[in-house]
Amino acid sequence: NMLEGIAQAIEREDINALAICFINSYANDAHEGQAAAFFRRRLPSVSVTTSTSLMPQIGEYERTSSTVINAYIRPVVQRYVSALKARLDRLEVAAPLMIMQSSGGIAPAQTVAERSLTIIESGPAAGVLGGQRLGAQIGLADMIVFDMGGTTAKATIIENHAFGMCPESEVGGGALMGNRMIKGAGYPVQAPTIDIAEVGAGGGSIAAVNEAGGIKAGPRSAGADPGPVCYDHGGVYPTVTDANLALGYLNPGALVGGELALNADKARQAIGELGKRVNLDATETAYGIHAIANATMLRALRSVSSERGQDPSKFALLAIGGNGPVHAGTLADSAGMNHIVVPPVAGLFSALGMLFADVEHHLAKGFYRRITAGSAQDINAAALSLVDGARKLLAEEGYAAAHQQRITVSIDLQYRAQSAPLTIPLSQYPATDESVAVLFTAFETEHRRTFGYVTGEILQSVAIKATAQGLSATPRTPKRITHGNTRTLQGQPARRAYFGAESGWHETAVIARADLDLKPRAGPLIVEEYDTTVIVRPGWTARLDEWNNIHMERA
Repeated sequence: NMLEGIAQAIEREDINALAICFINSYANDAHEGQAAAFFRRRLPSVSVTTSTSLMPQIGEYERTSSTVINAYIRPVVQRYVSALKARLDRLEVAAPLMIMQSSGGIAPAQTVAERSLTIIESGPAAGVLGGQRLGAQIGLADMIVFDMGGTTAKATIIENHAFGMCPESEVGGGALMGNRMIKGAGYPVQAPTIDIAEVGAGGGSIAAVNEAGGIKAGPRSAGADPGPVCYDHGGVYPTVTDANLALGYLNPGALVGGELALNADKARQAIGELGKRVNLDATETAYGIHAIANATMLRALRSVSSERGQDPSKFALLAIGGNGPVHAGTLADSAGMNHIVVPPVAGLFSALGMLFADVEHHLAKGFYRRITAGSAQDINAAALSLVDGARKLLAEEGYAAAHQQRITVSIDLQYRAQSAPLTIPLSQYPATDESVAVLFTAFETEHRRTFGYVTGEILQSVAIKATAQGLSATPRTPKRITHGNTRTLQGQPARRAYFGAESGWHETAVIARADLDLKPRAGPLIVEEYDTTVIVRPGWTARLDEWNNIHMERA
């Protein structure tokens, strides 16, 4: 009767998605399953999500939040996946449709449609995964991936060829600050996510006068429509892109190979009018907007490096996104970094990164008990169903042989009475007494790195997880990428560009990537491409490597 009353209320309110989360279902999901079965029979048009189908572990608030988020976005994702699959069928594309996840792996479209919360940060994750694979190709183990688009900028640290993972992220609470210990006003989502710091600064960020009488840039954005003033589509508020145009960084005639005409005069006029309000000329105002956007992005970069005890100067800066290579030089100067890498098709690198990804599945179950030196047998018993399920999923997707499968088992551990577990991988599976001893040591190392201390208290497990990867028979990363678009703006005349009060205006050569070679060429230079513009500042050099990357180094 209770469920029937809820069903009638759902009908009255014309609700199309339902989340089911029972407080103790992580230990016994029978009632959650019965409720889901009832609503699927009673309301066949309603999308139903249960918490135990997503992340069956203790923590009812986080689990409920994750289930609600999945229920909220699932109908939209399902409609998108169905429409995309239908279009591919009409085009007679027989290859299976795979979709990027926030963890850096890809999964079948139908799996993602059911577990939609796994793709929330998939865009920036693809860029990070691409950067990690690129670093492995060129022998660059330590880098910070800097991805700047139209509305946001992201930073992720890659150390010894590995990026960090968070078992939980937040949505709906503004920008992420790239630290698992800093919580905002968002909703927790328990899905493995690459550790990404994100701030509201991009090419479309609007510049304005703040309450103190100074200039701010963002977080409001002009978006793509109407866009920056220079797009001449009705935008009236100057943006970071307008400032970069006024500084001479961007082609005054057009972007994207000539497809997007720009109105430089309108941009300069809007910036000049803003400058009058703060007693600055147009050039000072434009450079101020550029510098303020960089200061915002520096917060993200520092949150993944110096705030975690890492010296940014020991890392290369991989600049991607349509605006990343425009700002990378100024950002590197501010952070004391000495090496910038701009990969081929940098503006589209997140899309490219998806092609490098492995098929990946994440399975989990509640595993709430004390962990001792003799817990190997309990761990193996709990992990068995997960590992068997993972192998079955991979086999269904064509990765049936043992050498095509990589299965990693990990445990969410915390000190007893803590509420912030750490995900620690087992050094081997099946577990042995020796691998459990290594698990204890690894937990202490990670706890000290994350929280700054260890206590030696009793360890409590929260969940056990399995990550399954399907290993391709051929390398997913090509040896070299060359840009096939012939409409890149080559042979452009030199133009004046402004590099701050110390360097001033410079008559700056405008070249194509192909004009560089293995020998370093001194800046200032502007490298124009279809999808981005690379700014080589005074005091820096630029060269190509054999993989067709641009390397900028402090002279």
